[in-house]
Amino acid sequence: MRETATKESLGQHFLRDAQAIRTIAGVIPIGAEVLEIGPGLGARTERLLEQGAVMTVVEVDRELAARLAERGEPRLTVHQGDALRLDWPALLAGFLIAGGGIGMTTPALATAAIGVVEPRRSGMASGINSTFRQVGVATGIAAWGAIFQDREAARYRRVVRAAAEITRLLDGLVS
Repeated sequence: MRETATKESLGQHFLRDAQAIRTIAGVIPIGAEVLEIGPGLGARTERLLEQGAVMTVVEVDRELAARLAERGEPRLTVHQGDALRLDWPALLAGFLIAGGGIGMTTPALATAAIGVVEPRRSGMASGINSTFRQVGVATGIAAWGAIFQDREAARYRRVVRAAAEITRLLDGLVS
């Protein structure tokens, strides 16, 4: 991809270090479906596509988004715009409800955990309560993340298949 100057107004910092790119790509499973926010010049994007990833990228810079889209890569979906203004803020209500629920139950759970042990063991009970709460939250986030990722992955697979079919049909018309 040809070079371009960074735009300070967009807070751009382009990743160019080959070792860093290899390291990042090394932790992404081969053929993974990846959402990349701010691909910039596309160094990570290119490397992940080489290892079979299906990429969805969100780039705020119109020029860079157009460059990525010009690749014509069927496993690359490019969205031009601010990632914070895309549809996922619709999840905010759910986050607020979940956060409110956690906030209301935490004091009661802590009181119950500490109240059933001898006072000299209250620190241990509080630590165990906190640990299990953290594990529960992390497990819940992982489960919901997997559900949403699977749903979005299925949607993008349909879009990629449709685009490939349209391309095949157009190739047939031009040939």
